[in-house]
Amino acid sequence: MSYNELKGLHLWIVEDDQDLQDVWSKAMALYSIKCKTFMRGEDAIAALEVERKPDVLMCDYYLPGMNGEEIIKELFIKGGISPALLVTGKQEVQSTLLKMPDKLKFKILKKPVSIRTLLDNVSNLLSQ
Repeated sequence: MSYNELKGLHLWIVEDDQDLQDVWSKAMALYSIKCKTFMRGEDAIAALEVERKPDVLMCDYYLPGMNGEEIIKELFIKGGISPALLVTGKQEVQSTLLKMPDKLKFKILKKPVSIRTLLDNVSNLLSQ
């Protein structure tokens, strides 16, 4: 798959692991996807005031301060940000699916997440 439809896409990544931020940002750049990264959800929420709204949000679940579920909900409510990917290494967040707003396009991905899996899910969410 070429992922040509993703060129120029704006992706926000909320992840407190700097190495993962770097890997995902560099990989997305290979597909001409523009990334803005945040270490904390509160920083992403504050960025709504000054940054271009992303086309897609990708957020880790376990973060300092707010967790990924809270961040995704808040960005959807305050900024209409959808779709969103919640990335986690834990099993127990499946209940999160039941707690998300109805109109939010949303998917949970289990770590480790391959670049292909990430791109496929972004593409699928955008086409819904």
